[in-house]
Amino acid sequence: MSGGYRHGRIWIINQWLPPHPAPTAVLAGELAHAFEVAGWRVLRMSRGRAVDPPASGDHHEIDRVQPATGMFAKLAAWPRFAWRGYRALRREVADGDCLIVTSDPPLYFLVARFALRGRAVRFVHWSQDVYPEVAIAHWPALARWLAPLARLRDRALGKIDRVVAISPAMAERFDGHARDVVVIPNWTQVAHAEAPATSESRLRRAHFGGEDFVVMYSGNLGRVHEFDTLVEAALKLVDESRIRFLIVGEGPRLTALKARVAELALRSFTFLPLQARESLADSLAAADVHYVSLRSCFDGLVLPSKLYGIAAAGRPVLFCGKVDGEAASLLARHGCGLAVAEGDVDGLVGAIRQLRDDAGSRVRLGHAALELLATQGTREEALRRWADVVMALQTE
Repeated sequence: MSGGYRHGRIWIINQWLPPHPAPTAVLAGELAHAFEVAGWRVLRMSRGRAVDPPASGDHHEIDRVQPATGMFAKLAAWPRFAWRGYRALRREVADGDCLIVTSDPPLYFLVARFALRGRAVRFVHWSQDVYPEVAIAHWPALARWLAPLARLRDRALGKIDRVVAISPAMAERFDGHARDVVVIPNWTQVAHAEAPATSESRLRRAHFGGEDFVVMYSGNLGRVHEFDTLVEAALKLVDESRIRFLIVGEGPRLTALKARVAELALRSFTFLPLQARESLADSLAAADVHYVSLRSCFDGLVLPSKLYGIAAAGRPVLFCGKVDGEAASLLARHGCGLAVAEGDVDGLVGAIRQLRDDAGSRVRLGHAALELLATQGTREEALRRWADVVMALQTE
């Protein structure tokens, strides 16, 4: 794909784009805007009809497909998007263009690369998660049929210009297959300067008393996340009425979580919708501690990017998942949280009580979280590194 390359436009291809609230939509939208501000012409390609064209800069949204809900509905919609996208890319991409194709929709970069075979374009795969391994972890019975896709992916990675992975563990999975792998962690939507003290959070004052200890989950309640341990821990803490659980967000596991909480008559839970961007800092500041979970089978395939928003708010993390996995190791290395194994209800109960009873520990962990954020880099640093990736490709 490198022969005869000249400076051209940047394409950003992701399943959703702003104003859709999906984390990858927000990140892709911010990356597109940063490139436009820097003077590039950016073209966008997405699935959802709900996506509005950007207010500034060039844009090009092609054959947008009606959003699908549910795992099987989304999989069923994939071929339609793939075919329409294939035709659009064949028709619209010009020599000299640079494509940034995310892992959402899964493995779409294979279609894009096939569509542009023989073209003098640059190609970057932005890996937010690792497919088909994520699907195999979700449906182990399908491993026999999905595994060949991993071999197809690995061969294709060796023929594109760059892979940008969001974590070192993810990058390691591509070593030996990809031509060049760069790690650029996802950035947070919250700057530390925006995060108020817990007592100053408007959301907290609206829903909780001054003596309450608030354990919060914020963001997408996805299929890779684990909530059974949290609910069982809350059941054991039912007589400790000052321990409260706040769930802010939406996603495929929300309905089941609400139903389980109702079934157990747990009055310690409060559910709120996803907060607007301008209210996010105030929302994250409402917690004394943030709960982050990842089912153990997905460790190394997905990294909860909400860790960085929590760090910007200067709050400790309670992680539930693989205790020697990537997320838990990150917390241990920076000393900014506690980790318990998936299913370790007593361990989670003990960790919640420990943090409730030790305000000094919460402060220390919160300060360490800010140091984690500094080592991972700011939003501006991540966007600058993205610009470096594209500029380097132009000079090769």
